[in-house]
Amino acid sequence: MRKIELFFAYICASLIMSAVAINFSNVIGRYVFLNPFSWVEEVLVYMNIWMVFLGSIIVSLRNKHLNIDIFRHLIPKFMSRFVSAIITAATGIVCVIVAWISYGYVDRVHKMGQQSISLEIPMYIPHLAVFVGFSMMSLATGIHLVRLLAGKRVDDGDAERSS
Repeated sequence: MRKIELFFAYICASLIMSAVAINFSNVIGRYVFLNPFSWVEEVLVYMNIWMVFLGSIIVSLRNKHLNIDIFRHLIPKFMSRFVSAIITAATGIVCVIVAWISYGYVDRVHKMGQQSISLEIPMYIPHLAVFVGFSMMSLATGIHLVRLLAGKRVDDGDAERSS
């Protein structure tokens, strides 16, 4: 899973560096040449959307999503794995449902041929980020669930990164 995580991390890093370069060039265009690019805001919004959903994949692979474990200390130790499995399964189900719904939406937008205002790119491309993100999060959650049910430790990746 480390290689998959690195793959998405490199994509996110490339997107953020590209966003900085695009934004910097727009500042130069606006304040030096008094001619800003009209498409920059649109591109930056779509890049941010993709970064959020690709970043959520990385967080899922690391098993580091925000959770509320205020009651975790109240349950007996032997039930902890069972409760974790239920929470992980529920998370996976929600991810599958959101991925399924977003796929239907992307399909409808694609069939309508909707395009963005400034760049006229197909609008299914930015909307595809939700489907990709939640599909991959559901796979990562499924892997964590299988590991939990097999009695293996669901590693958050910290030990691997620190070595």
